[in-house]
Amino acid sequence: MNLIHDLIGMLAFRSKVIQSRVQRASLISSFFCFVLGFFAFVTVRKTVYAELPELAGRQGDALSFFFDLNIVQALLFVSLVYIPAIMLLGKAIAGREGRISLCFADYRAHGSVLLPLWGLLLLITAPLQYLMPQFLVLGIIGISVGMFTLLTLLFVYTVWAIMHLNCLTITQALGAFCLSWFVLPIYYLIT
Repeated sequence: MNLIHDLIGMLAFRSKVIQSRVQRASLISSFFCFVLGFFAFVTVRKTVYAELPELAGRQGDALSFFFDLNIVQALLFVSLVYIPAIMLLGKAIAGREGRISLCFADYRAHGSVLLPLWGLLLLITAPLQYLMPQFLVLGIIGISVGMFTLLTLLFVYTVWAIMHLNCLTITQALGAFCLSWFVLPIYYLIT
């Protein structure tokens, strides 16, 4: 029940909840929340866009369906690349330590906050993706309403979490978040 209470508190931007999650530092439940949210969003997205020509020809068994979801790849990327990048960038921008290093306590703190938060945001936007599969066309870019909402929520909540996890100002947290985008091509290499 603490996890559900903490997730609701994070949605309400309560900074005390971040400290509560850091003290509990439960990575197993955090990984589970992320996987659940990712599975829900990707499954809904695949179902909604199954009629598109790129996806219509893909048929297969349950195992191929599971691997097409990229859950394992997303989990590896987020846990082994993205969270450590955010940690290092947060420390570098804060400039408090002479030596920038990774430690398991910091990893556990970041993972226990960011993973369930991202999983919850994915879970929240999955029904929106189902109900509004239309695309917004922004110049030459087309993006679904659900994906646009998800990216906006991820942006706002991740910057807020980075700010509180690393004791940064909003500008510093925004800088750390934007610099973390440089590791995103690694996700595409993994998938």
